[in-house]
Amino acid sequence: MPRTLHRQLHEAAAERGVTATALILTAVNVTHAKLPAQLGPGVSRERGEELFDVPQSRRRDEPAVATTIRVTDKQFEALAALVDKHQSNRSAIITAALRLYLPTG
Repeated sequence: MPRTLHRQLHEAAAERGVTATALILTAVNVTHAKLPAQLGPGVSRERGEELFDVPQSRRRDEPAVATTIRVTDKQFEALAALVDKHQSNRSAIITAALRLYLPTG
């Protein structure tokens, strides 16, 4: 996730007295219905004769920070379902949810 969002996540978690993981999961839980507008159009997964997907890279506006969270099987399955539904990835889902959930400013 972008560094500024990572910092905002940890500041908000500290202010609320919760873990970053709890805040991430809350953000996804509360905003999942609004994610399509934040994520933009999905990437088609139709395959022809290709051997593998070619990832599309985008130029990042700011450096990204890897964030690891521990989730239950049920939480992982829910995140995986969102990834499939929106033809996205966990990082994009979580970043979009946090951008929608956390106050801007």
